[in-house]
Amino acid sequence: MKIITKKKERKIKSEECWNLDYELIKWLNEHLKIYKEEASKTVDLEYYKFNYKRKEYTQLQIIDMLIEKSDYLLDEIDYFVDANEYEKYKNEIYDLMKLAHWHMWW
Repeated sequence: MKIITKKKERKIKSEECWNLDYELIKWLNEHLKIYKEEASKTVDLEYYKFNYKRKEYTQLQIIDMLIEKSDYLLDEIDYFVDANEYEKYKNEIYDLMKLAHWHMWW
């Protein structure tokens, strides 16, 4: 017997596409919070270790740093005057994601 499931399709909204920089940070932030909560029930988020700026961090610490930095950007993005500060946070987020990206599953 073949079971047919209906796949939920998410329609991409054009208003999300004119500012992908913001939407991507928002998406990452929301999903990291859910991932942290759900994955921690199944896997040890302190198993994997990563070197960043000459210090060792666990996957959980990386996730917390990503959440903290993306929270800051989402709270402050409308008020940014200093593009260098925005660039610094953005680069740190991508650098941290590069470290842990392939370990974000359970």
